[in-house]
Amino acid sequence: PTDNELSGMTMNERLYVCGLMDRFDAAIRNYNRREFIDVLTQIAFTEKQASEYYESLLKNLKSR
Repeated sequence: PTDNELSGMTMNERLYVCGLMDRFDAAIRNYNRREFIDVLTQIAFTEKQASEYYESLLKNLKSR
């Protein structure tokens, strides 16, 4: 899908349509920041957005 097509989708929809759900889940499970950012940039996130989302998610996971 094009960036324009992805823009109307949720993050999970983007991951599913692009076949990246397993890579995304593995990146989270393994605390692999580089892989996490790589996956998100493939679904039309900027590197900055992906990095900020990773830090936010990591903070939430550690507070559980």
